[in-house]
Amino acid sequence: MPDHLQKRINSAEIISLDIFDTAILRVVPRPVDVFNIVMARFANRGQSSVNFYPQARFEAEAKARNQAWQAGHFEITLDEIYQTLLQHPLLNGTQIEILKELEISTELALARRNTFIHSLYRKALENGKRIFFLSDMYLPEPVVIQILQNCGYQHYESLLLSSTLKKTKAAGSLFEHLIANADCNPKSILHIGDNINSDIQMAQRHGLASYYYEKSLDKAVRLSELPKKQIKIIKKGIASIETKLYLGTILTQHTNIQSSPNAILEQQEFDFWYKFGYRTVGLLFLGFSRWLINKATTDNLERVYFLSRDGFILKQVYEILSEFNPKAPPAEYLYASRRALNIPSITTLDDHVMDFLVSGTSRLCVDQFIQRLGLNPSDFEVAICAVGFTNGRQRVISGHDYAQLRALYHQIFPEIQKIALTERINLHTYLDSIGLLAQKKIGMVDIGWHGTLQRSISRQLATEGKEIEIKGYYLGTFEKANSLIEEGYSINSYICHLGKPITLHHIIKLCVEVFEFIHTAPHGSVIRFDLTSHDKIEPVFDSADCNPERLAKAEALQQGALDFVRNSADIWSKLDFLQLPPEMAVEPLAQVLSNPSRQELLYLGDLEHAEGFGDVYVKRHLAKPPNIVKILKNPLELLYGYRNAFWRRGYCKRILSI
Repeated sequence: MPDHLQKRINSAEIISLDIFDTAILRVVPRPVDVFNIVMARFANRGQSSVNFYPQARFEAEAKARNQAWQAGHFEITLDEIYQTLLQHPLLNGTQIEILKELEISTELALARRNTFIHSLYRKALENGKRIFFLSDMYLPEPVVIQILQNCGYQHYESLLLSSTLKKTKAAGSLFEHLIANADCNPKSILHIGDNINSDIQMAQRHGLASYYYEKSLDKAVRLSELPKKQIKIIKKGIASIETKLYLGTILTQHTNIQSSPNAILEQQEFDFWYKFGYRTVGLLFLGFSRWLINKATTDNLERVYFLSRDGFILKQVYEILSEFNPKAPPAEYLYASRRALNIPSITTLDDHVMDFLVSGTSRLCVDQFIQRLGLNPSDFEVAICAVGFTNGRQRVISGHDYAQLRALYHQIFPEIQKIALTERINLHTYLDSIGLLAQKKIGMVDIGWHGTLQRSISRQLATEGKEIEIKGYYLGTFEKANSLIEEGYSINSYICHLGKPITLHHIIKLCVEVFEFIHTAPHGSVIRFDLTSHDKIEPVFDSADCNPERLAKAEALQQGALDFVRNSADIWSKLDFLQLPPEMAVEPLAQVLSNPSRQELLYLGDLEHAEGFGDVYVKRHLAKPPNIVKILKNPLELLYGYRNAFWRRGYCKRILSI
């Protein structure tokens, strides 16, 4: 809380709070957006289409107010508005009652606590201040009371509502009532509100102290916190209900960003990653998990297993949404990796196994290929030279080198078999401990791309003689995953399926590594499963693949994304007929990857991404050009940097901004 506001609260005897757009925020950009949701809910009940309702409701309120003013009244009620709406030729009495009930329940569903004002409210209560709520609002008093209670405003001295008292702040009469009701000097009252005329000027005219609380939308425009495209959509009001809910949730994000719990991050950087998660990633998590729950319930799964590490955050989102859907199957986290699953399944050196053993996009030396199997390279110096390598430090680059590497694996296959057998026994014990071996029909969730872990798990289960129906659910899959379908595996994808549609596949390919970063888990890659001293099987993690600074950034981002999901889950569950297609869910992230701000270029571009498996990794920045000194010494450094960049569009834009 700003010091100057704290001082004003300390010196006041009474704190008077405006309600809507101050103490309470709606999860829509504009109050009139409520009418569009009412219209959609009405149609979803199987009623006839009322596309005219939003405009008719707006006009009915204006007409009711005009009639009230002509009769000398300051305010109207919701009943009076709908009594006027009853005159509409396309609506009958039954429909009017349904629409009115839907408007009330929608207002209740959309109302959110303003965390900044609520913290101020709590502080005022702790300091013994008298609390009054004032509002120019047509909703019935019991509804407003319920909204306040739902949002954590249970304790206050009085609620002064225009629809009940027929007095308004705008006319000043509600402030006169406050002064008389509070029985105090007006100067001892601090009124806080968002309307310059009715909350500030009128309060001051009646002798009260006042504090202007800037509307969320006004603040976002002033600080350029939202893209111009989104501001334009809000002001024109031309958008789907789904888009309005997303933008409304963004606007309700107020000053509840706490200091980073991790000293590694400075506050400014923490704020960036938190906001990035809230505004850019949260919608993607929400869309994918809504899709996943729908698929899992429709497919009658017994249990859903989220594969590490990408599934760590996805499981948390799934569980938040599952609270609103009792039919969602229970979730389990499954520690897994290509290495931890594929090595135990090795019984012969067929083409699939050999392709896995020699796989990788980085140029490794012979020793590293052996090391990532869990073997000691120094034990195989003779075999390394026998197949034609100079020594274990020689890098495997050419086709001839890879042929020699394959020959080496044949030479040392007995040792590979020993490793595989031990790890197979431990993996079986682990899978049994998480209940997987007792299931008949399960889902496996992962970020996707090629779906190879689903194949690896299925093959491992086959070696155990287990027949379990596995359905894969992925954020996206590329064309290469088609080989799994040809082998009979069941695959479902959200953003793109087997690389289609091309437009959505292209978004992921702008920088696959950013999609992987937002799914970072707070533990390293699983190398294998070992028996502990307490006779318990536990995963062994690669500590080298667990950079504390990178984890802190991911944690801040995911905290923001999870807050977005929490702030959205109940309203999206109540409006479960709404659609959140992948095109919409991925749009905020697509905007960043294709047209980033300078701040996004710096923070995202400086991220490091590690590739490899086992405990052998190569790290590179997503989009960090060489410094100017290197460029001046050798201009080709720019080209080398481009080739090594994971996010090449970001790299080029960053070069142009130097």
